[in-house]
Amino acid sequence: MEKIILKGNRVLFGVPGKNPFVAGSIVIEDDKIIDLCMKKHYTIGDNVMDFGDNYILPGFIDNHTHGAIGIDTSSCTLENLEKLSIFFASKGVTSYLPTLITNPKEKLLYAIKTIQEYTRKQKNGAQIIGIHMEGPCINTKYRGAQNEDSIVLPNITDFKDYISQSNNMIKLITLAPELHNALATVKFLSNAGIAINLGHSDATFDISMKSFDMGIGCVSHFLNGMRCFHQHEPSIMGAVLMHNTVYSELICDGFHLAPSTVRILSKVLGSNRIILVTDSILAAELEDGTYSTQSFDEPLIVNKGDTQLAYSKSRAGSTITLDKAFKNYMDFAVQSVEEAVQCVTINPASHLGMGSSIGSIEIGKKASFTILDINYKVSHTIINGKVAYMASS
Repeated sequence: MEKIILKGNRVLFGVPGKNPFVAGSIVIEDDKIIDLCMKKHYTIGDNVMDFGDNYILPGFIDNHTHGAIGIDTSSCTLENLEKLSIFFASKGVTSYLPTLITNPKEKLLYAIKTIQEYTRKQKNGAQIIGIHMEGPCINTKYRGAQNEDSIVLPNITDFKDYISQSNNMIKLITLAPELHNALATVKFLSNAGIAINLGHSDATFDISMKSFDMGIGCVSHFLNGMRCFHQHEPSIMGAVLMHNTVYSELICDGFHLAPSTVRILSKVLGSNRIILVTDSILAAELEDGTYSTQSFDEPLIVNKGDTQLAYSKSRAGSTITLDKAFKNYMDFAVQSVEEAVQCVTINPASHLGMGSSIGSIEIGKKASFTILDINYKVSHTIINGKVAYMASS
């Protein structure tokens, strides 16, 4: 197959967060990076894409999204997933995990089957690299917008059924480790190679620390849906600060976390421990208004981009897209693009155990890139060596 060469003056070679931008070229064949040329450009071949002073970054990854543009990942069709994938590519996302919220087992199995079926033949847009199950094993006290009637205690047999139905596409589970049988479930999932998040949890400091030692590697939407820090019980936040290998998901929409909170977390944790996610729902990219969805038992109200259930007043995910979350993180945390980019590339990839194939611009990795213009807006999205999105001039 003909080689494709990407060239530019601002290429982020190597592991994000450890290297500066330099001029250079990337050689692609099929869907892989086969060669790199730093500080100068390849001149062979005619199939060259020159991005000038735009930023050539590894492809953005969203580990936690429930949908957008009117589509809910927990109740979508094959056609919905195609539209959603194409939309996400327009926001710089090259890989994502459709995220399922708490539902009865039969509904979860059906949603898993639909996503697995679509992924087998997917051709367009951001690539689905797995499924994230946010629930159903969460604490009712911190359930947020999730359906209380469908919350269950951890059961290894149930997870075996989910994994089997998915054909091993379950890549991430969010659960509350303080629940009965949760730590045994954490051990099972960890041994199965599935990444685990602590979330929607009332865990104490001791339980959190133990769960991190046993395999939980991240906290879902940090500081939201969890027991708060107290001087007499440092709880989940204290455990994250103590256990310096655990990642924290941040939703940088300005509602879930104040900008000053994001700046503090960036300073205390470091960008190498932060995973930016959208936690977006079907209302992302839609107008303000009232919406209904099978995922919630009550109407959803969107006001100036913020989401809230009509009766319980619980916040219900976000309406942000990952390109905006990335720009917000740079603004809120006062971080450079080369420092911030690890939060949407190598960090989410590493947490999923996929850092050897995606998340950085290195030989042998997938040829997926997010190209930003000088104002940090998505210019092009390249997925597996093909242009999946190009902004209109």
